[in-house]
Amino acid sequence: MSLAVFILPEEPFTSELLLWKNKIKKDFPKQPYANHPPHLTLINLESTDESEAIKKLSSFSKKLSSIKVVVNSRNVFLNDAFTGGDTIYFGLKQNNSLMKLQVLIADALAKIKKNTNSSNNFKNDILLYKSNKKYGFPYVGEHWIPHFTVASLTTNRRKKILKDFLSLPTFFDFKINRFSIWRVNQDVHIKLKTIKII
Repeated sequence: MSLAVFILPEEPFTSELLLWKNKIKKDFPKQPYANHPPHLTLINLESTDESEAIKKLSSFSKKLSSIKVVVNSRNVFLNDAFTGGDTIYFGLKQNNSLMKLQVLIADALAKIKKNTNSSNNFKNDILLYKSNKKYGFPYVGEHWIPHFTVASLTTNRRKKILKDFLSLPTFFDFKINRFSIWRVNQDVHIKLKTIKII
């Protein structure tokens, strides 16, 4: 079980993301990530104290400003190391404020991350290894690719859906006015708290 900090999408982008998630679920049942709530992951780590994590992050509410983000691409992580499939996602335009928010949250949680042996999984990639060792999550910092995952396609019949998904133009923009803290146990996601950004 882990603790995750998510940004949830806003309309009309939420509807587009759910449209694709539902299409995958209907056409290719049981694909990884398809059942996950629509979100962008800032961090996902094993925590020693869930209550303390919530307390620390709740204190950010009045210290942060809303962030405008632009969803402007569709892409795929080929041969996803976690699923063995091709993970399709909506990508965001480079955004320094979002990157700073991720590091701020990761720094706040670093002292209450549970030490695990998972860093050994990333010994072949120094950036992932260092990030995982320090934060309990391999993707903190400039190598992080902010994105909203649709699903990871492990089916042998994925070529057409990949082509269809990647061929469409994409442009959505919205303001991030909050982030949420979740307890994650594989495909089960339980929202613990939403933190508003003033």
